[in-house]
Amino acid sequence: MKAGPFDIVEGTTLSPGDSGGVVVRLPKELPNGPWKIVADLESGMVKRNATRSIEFPDRGKVGKPGTILSGWMPLWSIAGALVVVLLILAALIMKRRSRQPAAVG
Repeated sequence: MKAGPFDIVEGTTLSPGDSGGVVVRLPKELPNGPWKIVADLESGMVKRNATRSIEFPDRGKVGKPGTILSGWMPLWSIAGALVVVLLILAALIMKRRSRQPAAVG
């Protein structure tokens, strides 16, 4: 089964480097799922997309909160840690090279 596309009913104007959220209203008749959600957003030359799985709780029950981007946080944490390690290694290599005497030739 396929549904959508659905329009964004509430968005945010962002400055470069900022982040924000969007709200999409889904029809009440939409079955609980699970659904594969594909979000394609663009503004000017900036384009972003994300794909996630979502399942709605039964009527009167509460589901787990989350966002399309919440699944990416562990990846950002790993990438950030890797960048820090690489920067430290680069600094150590540069420091070591600056201590070595220049070759006379």
